[in-house]
Amino acid sequence: MKPLLSIVLAVLLTASVASAKSYPQIEYVKSRHVEENTFKRISEYFDGEENQGDKIVLRTDPSVREGWYLVLMLDGDADKYPEGTRIGLKMHIAGQKDEVVKATTLPTPIPDASEIWIGLTGNEEPPNGKPPVAWMVIIYSPEGKVYTAYKSYLWEKPKDEEKKGS
Repeated sequence: MKPLLSIVLAVLLTASVASAKSYPQIEYVKSRHVEENTFKRISEYFDGEENQGDKIVLRTDPSVREGWYLVLMLDGDADKYPEGTRIGLKMHIAGQKDEVVKATTLPTPIPDASEIWIGLTGNEEPPNGKPPVAWMVIIYSPEGKVYTAYKSYLWEKPKDEEKKGS
């Protein structure tokens, strides 16, 4: 009887692990200022439509392309996330006391891209072209469950510094 119970439990455990969804994780993030003409592809000269190619581009001001961007590199394609998946960005900008928080939803349907470009454009671009001092980006479900997050080095105090200050 015990071997049969072991087999049943093993099958149930395997089935539950196999049915669990795993979502793409952020492998790394690049940050940089990007000029408007960087986004222009030859097809745009013919039809006037922006072609984002194999990436998802999200901008704080969709009418302005130039700005400061976080480029998220995923270990899989974004279309593995369910519809309604959101991206949050928290930043500390030089000269501003309060933390700045931005959030948006991935487009529907979600493209099968492994790059997500988050642009602070228009009035939201940091002053003097300087990037935020520190930032954290979070990809989360419509219900608020965190799928993956990535933060800059300066987002939090290193553990050794915390111990010295105690």
